[in-house]
Amino acid sequence: MKTTMKTFKNINFKKRNYESTNVVFCQAENAPDENWVECEDIEIELAKCDQLYIQADVRYFGYM
Repeated sequence: MKTTMKTFKNINFKKRNYESTNVVFCQAENAPDENWVECEDIEIELAKCDQLYIQADVRYFGYM
């Protein structure tokens, strides 16, 4: 059985900080917590984010 991954945006991300890693989006079956809202997959590409890491079956995207 294939599970459907949804894309979520971090509601706390406001502005890029070039001094640290910025986690902006994630893809998972469900939002990791209340700090994530569902959005369209294309937003990751439009924001030019890279995949940062995978943890507990959640893929995180953002800026290094």
